[in-house]
Amino acid sequence: MKKFFLLFICMNSFIIFGQDICDYGLHSIGKLKVKKNMKVVPYTDENGNYGLKERSNDSIIISAKYHKILDNYNDTSFVVISNNYYWGVINLKGDTLAPFYSGSYHFNDTMNLVSKIMACPVCINNKYNLSYFYFVNSKGECLITDYYPCPEGVETDNSELPKYLQYIQLAEKAKLENKVGAIYYCNKAIRCDTSNAATYFWGIKLFMDMNDIKESSILNAKYNECFPWVAGCIEKSLENEKNTFYLIRLNRYKKAFYKYYMKDKSRYDEACSDLKRLKKLVTFGEFYTTYN
Repeated sequence: MKKFFLLFICMNSFIIFGQDICDYGLHSIGKLKVKKNMKVVPYTDENGNYGLKERSNDSIIISAKYHKILDNYNDTSFVVISNNYYWGVINLKGDTLAPFYSGSYHFNDTMNLVSKIMACPVCINNKYNLSYFYFVNSKGECLITDYYPCPEGVETDNSELPKYLQYIQLAEKAKLENKVGAIYYCNKAIRCDTSNAATYFWGIKLFMDMNDIKESSILNAKYNECFPWVAGCIEKSLENEKNTFYLIRLNRYKKAFYKYYMKDKSRYDEACSDLKRLKKLVTFGEFYTTYN
């Protein structure tokens, strides 16, 4: 949620000054918190620029040339902000692990997926982005995974993509103009593997935006004939998912769906109860890095 809060602040700042946020880097008010177990730590020069040094002997590893250093993954990878406010990811050799761009990065280190770097661009298709986090490779291309398809308008790495993910990507593209048509592709993805909770999840997400769920429920009222299908996707996804982090995510959607869409108090209460139980199974840090 911290990243979304910062993005909201930045949007308003740019609008006030009449600048186009889609062509300008994302500011940040935070910085890397130094922890006891970190061997590599940030330092500043006389101009207030940030670099990295060896904690044990103060030897400089990366010269002070960044506006901010925001995140550290196992003392090997770092999210940094350049002096023109573009975000990137580097290693201790100064190599770029994810290209500098207008948007944020953060590490997701508990999902055992292809990449640990997640991107959240400021704009997609020249529109503000408040809901898409996705995994990227060193070229900044989106890596399509079960719970993180690639938004339309973002470069993707489609090599050896499973059939069900191909259908999910087609649903993602179709939803911009026809959500009912997107259901068609979601159902094709589901039929590829009826036990894969992630395919049901994407059917849920077609109609729900967790960042502005009240407004979303009003805008999507014309699709209320689809809501029984969405309800079925919710139940099927919860039935098939075993990962605690994803169960938290799914139950948050279930809670919102039955509060704002179908207004079923018993199922809303059921989701609240499950969320309370599941959150006790993870630490805050784990929950933060895996919820998005």
